Amino acid sequence: MSTLSLRAEGRRLGVRPRTPQKPPVSRARGIYIHIPFCLRRCSYCDFASYPCVRISDRLLDAYLAALRKEIQLYRLSLSPSRYDTLFIGGGTPTTLPPGELARLIELVARIFNLPAGAEITVEANPDTISREYLATLRRAGVNRISMGVQSTDDRELAFLHRTYRRRGLLEKLSLVAEAGFESFNFDLIYGIPGQTPASWGRSLREVLSFHPPHLSAYQLTPEGRTPLVRWISKGWVEMPDDSQVAELTGILIAKAESFGLYRYEVSNFARPGHECRHNLKYWFGVEYLALGLGAYGHLDGIRYRNTTSLRDYVECLSRNRLPVAWMEQADTERRRLEELAVGLRTIWGVRMRPAEESKLAELLGLHPELIRYLALAEGKLSMTSQGLEHLDYLASLVTFELSRAGRQGEIEVRKPPSAVE
Repeated sequence: MSTLSLRAEGRRLGVRPRTPQKPPVSRARGIYIHIPFCLRRCSYCDFASYPCVRISDRLLDAYLAALRKEIQLYRLSLSPSRYDTLFIGGGTPTTLPPGELARLIELVARIFNLPAGAEITVEANPDTISREYLATLRRAGVNRISMGVQSTDDRELAFLHRTYRRRGLLEKLSLVAEAGFESFNFDLIYGIPGQTPASWGRSLREVLSFHPPHLSAYQLTPEGRTPLVRWISKGWVEMPDDSQVAELTGILIAKAESFGLYRYEVSNFARPGHECRHNLKYWFGVEYLALGLGAYGHLDGIRYRNTTSLRDYVECLSRNRLPVAWMEQADTERRRLEELAVGLRTIWGVRMRPAEESKLAELLGLHPELIRYLALAEGKLSMTSQGLEHLDYLASLVTFELSRAGRQGEIEVRKPPSAVE
């Protein structure tokens, strides 16, 4: 769909968009590839990533050779299976030379027999793309770009350690919008210390003016050994409180819906038909192959993670060994509780088993105030729009009560926190 028709569609959809009744997810596996290189490590980033200034061409070549070896090892060891999505994330995959990234995509598509129409997504940074780079990706089969924008406010971009500023950013957003991809996504972050409703509304307005078919908006969360965590511990910055975050969330939902994007997952909005098919696999328990440094995967009922040491990753594969550092096979009950916790992130929720439905109906009967947040109908449990704002607590409540009921045969009723009373 052209940018012109997307903009026309956005004008027509100035009211709440229609929600698909069924999640657009297939049971074919997905493939995730991690490229750990970036221009600069962001102040909040706890992923396995390395700034390019610290990576030699020799080490970059060694990583790509190891990645190709990992692909070949899985080709030999996995039983035949269908794959219909490829997501290349990071880091910033577009720090790679365009030809290298294109050859990697073509290799994966050939080895795993990706069908016509497979969703192929590449994450990008505004400072690492050009018109020519985007054209190379399109020729390689990429049909979806996910651009890390985060904000259009220069002060907020500096705080996040982003490498670009508003003026150049808007030019790159225009390049993506006009490049002819079947779909594209812009990532934003809210709950940044010092962010105001005015600055957040302006970022949303400017980003949505390019009519992206998909928008991801994540609440900033301090994690790991990051500069953000250090600044907070020293009292240099203060995170916004719950009421401030709630106000920013309300602005987000209203703006997204005014541009025809519906909230299909707690942090993701899309026009119908433009949902991220790869990410839906995570939320609906579909298995996926993960390749690259620190990548998490789920194959044959086993969850695994690759080593986060760049040296160990390259060395393992030079010896024809998979670089898996951790794996586990959860029992049936634990897998079910994970399905519930993750599935409740989406508006479609989770189909209940008869015994579970009976127990949850009892819980809602004892706690009628929860009906504002949890919807149990036609054998499915889902969050209401209010419930999504308290997702972590409510998902924990549901899984806790079901797990206790499964062990003891009864539901233990606990009082919800004041946030959801």
